[in-house]
Amino acid sequence: MSVLRMDRGPPETPAPSPCLYLTERVSSTMKNVRRRLQPRLLALGTFGAIVSLLAMVFSGPPRANAESLTSEVTVHSDTTLLDGDGIRTPDIISTSPTNVVTAWREGNTSGQFDNGAIKYANSTDGGQTWSAPKTLAAKDSTHGWHYVILYRVDSDLYAFLGRAPASSHNGQPVTNFMKKSTDGGQTWQDHAVSFANVPDGFVVAGRPLYHNGYHTVPFWKGGQVAVMRSTDMVNWTAGSYAPDPLDTRSGENQLVVDQDDPNKLIMFNRVAFPAEDYVTGPVYTSRTESTDGGLTWSPLELDTNIPNMGTKGYVTKDSNGQYLAIYNTMGGRFPSPIETRPEEFRAILNYKVKKPDQPWGPGRFLADGPEVVDRPHSAGWDTYAMADEYAPGKYFVVWEHDTSAIKVAKLDISDAFTGINENWDDGDTISWDTAANGGSAGVTSGRLELSNAAGTTTSVEQEHAYQGTFIAAFSGKITSATTLDPATGTGANLKLEVANGSRLLAMTVQSDGIYAKVAGSSDWQLVHATSIGTGDHHYRVVVQPDGTAQLYLDSIDTDVEWQTPLSSEPIRTTLSTSGTSTEPAGASVNWVSVEENLVSTMWNDLTGWDAFQAGGSINPAGELRIASPSTGQNAISKELPDRCDFSVDFRAEVTDYSTLNQSNGFGASLAMSVTNRSRRLMLAIQQDGVYTIKKGESSWSRIYQRNNAGDRASWRVDTSSGGEAKLFRNGADTGASWTIQDRDSDPAVRLWSSGNNGDASAFQMDWMRVTCEIR
Repeated sequence: MSVLRMDRGPPETPAPSPCLYLTERVSSTMKNVRRRLQPRLLALGTFGAIVSLLAMVFSGPPRANAESLTSEVTVHSDTTLLDGDGIRTPDIISTSPTNVVTAWREGNTSGQFDNGAIKYANSTDGGQTWSAPKTLAAKDSTHGWHYVILYRVDSDLYAFLGRAPASSHNGQPVTNFMKKSTDGGQTWQDHAVSFANVPDGFVVAGRPLYHNGYHTVPFWKGGQVAVMRSTDMVNWTAGSYAPDPLDTRSGENQLVVDQDDPNKLIMFNRVAFPAEDYVTGPVYTSRTESTDGGLTWSPLELDTNIPNMGTKGYVTKDSNGQYLAIYNTMGGRFPSPIETRPEEFRAILNYKVKKPDQPWGPGRFLADGPEVVDRPHSAGWDTYAMADEYAPGKYFVVWEHDTSAIKVAKLDISDAFTGINENWDDGDTISWDTAANGGSAGVTSGRLELSNAAGTTTSVEQEHAYQGTFIAAFSGKITSATTLDPATGTGANLKLEVANGSRLLAMTVQSDGIYAKVAGSSDWQLVHATSIGTGDHHYRVVVQPDGTAQLYLDSIDTDVEWQTPLSSEPIRTTLSTSGTSTEPAGASVNWVSVEENLVSTMWNDLTGWDAFQAGGSINPAGELRIASPSTGQNAISKELPDRCDFSVDFRAEVTDYSTLNQSNGFGASLAMSVTNRSRRLMLAIQQDGVYTIKKGESSWSRIYQRNNAGDRASWRVDTSSGGEAKLFRNGADTGASWTIQDRDSDPAVRLWSSGNNGDASAFQMDWMRVTCEIR
């Protein structure tokens, strides 16, 4: 039976007091600040806004995220290779930004894999065009080849090669050889080498590196990982295998130097454990560390920052100290026989970046091409990526596409945005540049404490912001209140500034409300007049593509908007306070975040959304109201502009419950899906709790039990690169966690309400946001 809810119920925190909008404090030039009227229609209308927009037009659009990926170039393609695993295990190396060589294995015969010829090609124009393939190591009636890995020492190039009997079905046992090139990879000669002190049958799958006087090469054998070392590139000695108490059966290992300790090596590895998680749960790389140059290693453990879907990943550290990880989603351990593999089990390449003293950023899309050869040989996959840095933070990336092609693109992470999500749980400001300037800045009990009484500005700052449309938020309180000087900014109690290369969001929390820098005025303006008090509040500002800032206070839409000024100031995110000896300023910050904004709407209208209506009603008028027919559903959907790990936030209530049929989804009262082409989040809020469809399942199951779960509340779901999801209600962790589905649906967000057996349902949503981030 439906329950019709007419009351909205109290919010979880007191709503801000009404805005004293056009007071004597608001100058007549401040027409870039506005309160939306019902229906909430944006008006450009003022002289200041027109000037600002014209300036934006003539200066060009705001810069997008500084990370960039060039178009793919096909180095070689052969769709006749339908047996085994075709073209595979490529590598790439450069001697300059223009001279680059890539090598790969190809040409398996029926019933074989990991056993073919080694081919290579050269480019002298930075990877735009490539030579015809040449043979580095031929397969004949006696021998084939398992792998090739490239390494540069000064201007010389080396190739590590593994040879196998021509009759081997899996490229084992391996006998190892090396070749050398002194002309940038144009020609190659045998390189005499001794592996007498290395276990027989090892496989090299990761990039060697030079560390503390040794050429250090990661290798694996039979599910064990180690390194071998040499001072002369001739005589090699192996260290011990990493202990494996979890029985991860690790392999295809990648080696990096620790960001914080130049004497520590870290090895990341593909795993074959646990098999059931490929179907039902998240799967991650394994990780081990060495402080003696690779002679001994710590026990292997799973690293939950980097997914691993049964294929080789790539991890490296660039010249700027950033980690780059390239990995597959949806590869998985396929069902057997291969003909039963689901269509959606594609192998899609993603990448993510970790800056020094920062957490890993969100996973972002790298490659996903269509199927080329016929199934079952085809998987529509892009996999087995390797990369080489040709300039600081700039990479050539190579991978195999669909068992039939070798592809190359350039990836630039030199100015990557990895998100800001700081809660100071580490007890310090190590990831921030601190300027005390006569005041103090430090962390106490997990909070940033700022104070200043010197007439200067005490701040913490990162040279980090999203260079596009973003959302900035923080939670904090005023600990010592001052009066703001609108002309100079002195007296700012709790100020946040985000300069993203084209716009400046500048706001400060004062006792009498929130002030901001507004386009068309040099002074600070009171944009939202309300009594703040001395308690914690949650502030969030969405900066839209046109520079419009939209303010939320304690999860409530304030209806206040202003136009942020154009700015070419250096990219940065800053928290600060500024006081005087007579009026000291102080602030305490619980957390701060800056995120890429994918979708953010206050439901002024349905511009950009596609509606599907089978009866009932869909009404956006400041709040989105969807009422289903008694049978069927009403829905709206919107494409997402980016393919990345995501979080979704919304504030809503169910106004008419229906009963969810868990097998077919009928009766979903408030339902939502978010897809990024790799994964799909499914969520339904019902009278008795929250439901989802988990990875490996096809029906809905309850993940969070709560009576009248659809009461008005703010909800959030965070997802990780491995597909793990966590549910929050009114800012509190509900304890519900699960793994979302693998799915190659087009990137989109969808909202709907569905009837069941003559019982209609309905909901009202105040706002929603989808962001590209890891929290």
